[in-house]
Amino acid sequence: MNRIRVLIAEDEPLAAKQLEILTEQMHNYKVIDIAENGEEAIEKVREHMPDVLITDIRMPGYNGIEVLKCVKKINPHIYTIVVSGYADFTYAKGAIHHDAFEYLLKPVNLSQFRDTLSRLEGLIRKDFELQREEVIRALVRGKEVKASQINKIFPYKQYYGAIKRENGLTRRFFDNHGIEVIAESSELISLYGRDEMECLYIWPTNLMSVKKFEASIKKKQENKNSYTTTIIQRIPFGANEISQIISELYKALAKSVTIGQSKVLYTEEIDETQNIRHSLNHDTMRYYLHNRKSDDLKAEINKWMSDFEKNKYPQLYVEKLIKQLILHITNSKGEEKISIDFLIEDAFYYATNYKELEASIYDILLNVMDCKDDINHKINTPEFFREIISYVNQHMEDNISVTDVCNALGISQSYISRLFRKYTQSTFNNYMNEQRIERAKNLFIENPSLLIKDVANLVGYQDQFYFSRIFRSITGETPTEYCTNLKEHLLEPE
Repeated sequence: MNRIRVLIAEDEPLAAKQLEILTEQMHNYKVIDIAENGEEAIEKVREHMPDVLITDIRMPGYNGIEVLKCVKKINPHIYTIVVSGYADFTYAKGAIHHDAFEYLLKPVNLSQFRDTLSRLEGLIRKDFELQREEVIRALVRGKEVKASQINKIFPYKQYYGAIKRENGLTRRFFDNHGIEVIAESSELISLYGRDEMECLYIWPTNLMSVKKFEASIKKKQENKNSYTTTIIQRIPFGANEISQIISELYKALAKSVTIGQSKVLYTEEIDETQNIRHSLNHDTMRYYLHNRKSDDLKAEINKWMSDFEKNKYPQLYVEKLIKQLILHITNSKGEEKISIDFLIEDAFYYATNYKELEASIYDILLNVMDCKDDINHKINTPEFFREIISYVNQHMEDNISVTDVCNALGISQSYISRLFRKYTQSTFNNYMNEQRIERAKNLFIENPSLLIKDVANLVGYQDQFYFSRIFRSITGETPTEYCTNLKEHLLEPE
């Protein structure tokens, strides 16, 4: 957030100048205009949409109380401070009735004025973050947002935009999408993620060049057991275009994600026509399944995956083909269909390459047709799930992935997904993040001297800012706010 914007309404020039000087002595405040009467104050609030109005109680035309009543209708989020030469209970009562933050008497006491603005700053910044979240959610969901609200959150003239996704596309058909992530305004570049695997970036053109941003994305990808898809809007755009740009970035991402392939693309490079024609032999697959020809089944799936990988088909297309085939040959309906949809979506979500996807799809098909060996039925138990949880808890600080757990315990990703859905009604990633943040909270309590970056590393997050985003998304507080509140609570007398 930039400096807090203040409008002063005062008909006496010397008093207005004094208020302006006192306000701007507070470095985080900026006086944007001065109104000489009540009617002008109302018009300037409508024009500038300030954060704070400091108003005299007695002015020509509308008095201060009438001004308060009007400006709250124009801008419900505005904070007001009433300054008056009258220690009159009627005026004070009127100011309180219209939610004035403070009622100060003239001549204004310097210490009292500074204390008022200091207390007000914390509330305004907290309100700004809440308003910012509302605006960002509305923009990414394609809802209409007032220009004044957009300009408050995005005050610069020109922006660049990008979206980066790790591994497969976000879940699209179930309520449990993952952890929505909204970055704090202090991060400047990062903005939003529909889940923890994604980040939407909107940043001022004078803050970072597109080339520098692209280089940072490629550097972060090095030595990661995953793939990322990054789409960049390198043609500058204004704040009034942000909603449209976000929509275009999401559409471009959906068309571009290809299993196992990291890529950085510019929006103008993406092929809008994508005319792909491919079919899978449903009759052959049904024959293999019903006659329990598992080797032939596996060979056929391997042939598909090799073909998909060779032709670099986008995930959405491959997922559609496979889902249509599985649902058709199994004739699944009701709860069984929902379960299959969930497992297929999870398979694409977690797979880092076609080999992993192949194993998951093979496993789904065998389980749908009840072709698994008896030994695998034994792992579909609470006891075995507790083994999984035990392993995860012991290795949480190692930043393990679902693939690591599968390899260690000798089971498939689809089995992990099935068990987490059965015993937690959640997903592997959600469980991991929730447990890591719970462990982080305990570390802050047990070791108050630990730095945030150290706690992040101890619970398996290599990026402190990413850790802070997840922490805030789950707890509603940043790690700094959590620690501050914790210290205040410990200092409270019993």
